[in-house]
Amino acid sequence: MAADPLAQVSLELKRTTLSPDGKVYAIGMQRGTYDAGLQPIAGQFIRWDLYAELGYPEINDYDTDLLEVLKQMQDLESVNADGEKVYAVGSWFGDSQGWGDWHITYNLPYAEGYTCLTPGDRILYSDISTGKIIESNAQTDKEGPFWRAVRWFNKANQMGILDPDSFTQKQDQYCSKLGTGRYLYINTGWDIQSAHDYFDSIGETGKGFTCLPPMKDDTDKFTLYRYYIAGQFNYGVSAGCKYPEKAVALLDWVSSYENARVIYDGKEGKHWTIEDGVPTPTEEYLALDRSDPELQKTEGINILDKFVGYGYGTIEPSTGVALDLWSSSPQALEKKMRGVHRDMLEHYGYDTMPEMYDALSPGGNIDMTVYNLGSLPAELQTLDANLQSYEFKNLFRCILAESDEEFERRQDEYIAGLEAFHIDEIYEYWLKVGKEQEEELSGVISDTREALGLK
Repeated sequence: MAADPLAQVSLELKRTTLSPDGKVYAIGMQRGTYDAGLQPIAGQFIRWDLYAELGYPEINDYDTDLLEVLKQMQDLESVNADGEKVYAVGSWFGDSQGWGDWHITYNLPYAEGYTCLTPGDRILYSDISTGKIIESNAQTDKEGPFWRAVRWFNKANQMGILDPDSFTQKQDQYCSKLGTGRYLYINTGWDIQSAHDYFDSIGETGKGFTCLPPMKDDTDKFTLYRYYIAGQFNYGVSAGCKYPEKAVALLDWVSSYENARVIYDGKEGKHWTIEDGVPTPTEEYLALDRSDPELQKTEGINILDKFVGYGYGTIEPSTGVALDLWSSSPQALEKKMRGVHRDMLEHYGYDTMPEMYDALSPGGNIDMTVYNLGSLPAELQTLDANLQSYEFKNLFRCILAESDEEFERRQDEYIAGLEAFHIDEIYEYWLKVGKEQEEELSGVISDTREALGLK
């Protein structure tokens, strides 16, 4: 790890924010990113084939244009191959608090380059391109990302393009509909494959989802990659360890680029080789089902995916190739490309998806959020827990409003009700801690950007 600037940044982050005494007690695993640029983790995914059929209508903003295009798409395809009703938009609002409101909390911020720092109460956000705190209480700011998302779903409901089951169904029911072609707009990139598998199974290979780039009138920012500086999983050596030096040596071994590739893809020579100095997977390897238990048992590839220093899509500096060749190499990305991706590239005039997204989001597309705001003071914790319950119970009333006038009335009632939970006091606390960390972590963010070759 000593030779890797990004690893050193990760250790420094742990010293400054996660350590009680400035010493490092754990090493983060799965540092870097899971993605290699084909699509973001979350964003505005639409059925590109229908969009193309409409003649690529201009979409300048999330708040109105996107809704109108989705309505036109639903008019084009109102039932799936089994004759079941298709809706442009769906959600899992009927799921539990903190998860049922996922679409409200994340889809718009990710697409416009923001991150929610307090996902429980959804009060404080930061800007991915600057790392700066947004000094606005998102719960009372009617033009902020929270209220824009609530209003958007309300408009979708008024237009008849929001699945009415959204208010009662859970995520598994949502995913079942998504996986049978019953939604035309998706925010969760990891769910796309189920829809594509369905289209392929019924012989409709020309159908598919792609993620819209930033919308011109809203932002020039876009979250394509999420870069985990601290790592997703942390490992340390206990005081009772019999051979602590060997344990540390093992942690160091799995934290190198070279050995991370071995963990993901096996040793050089079987599933991949070096061609012109670049690690290259074989076609046979890319065709394998790496989740096959027998393959994992006999070869061991990818079974330590939670105990490896770097994420799947993290680029190895010396070769310029993602560490996990099976999922994230140029050959793997090419294999995942569908006709809708190629048509999208032709429409925008680019050769690859990463190139296109990079070019169309000049304001920043790598989320390197390193904030760790901790917990509220004891006297505010119960108030905040009750605040979160109040928010979850009442925000859907706003989405169900049958007119703009009714929405505004319910919005005002919702905001007025926040005062009972000392929301201004909670906001001021989060803002104070956030601003302190903004200054404290500026060096870590700067070092990370330098190591990644960013401006």
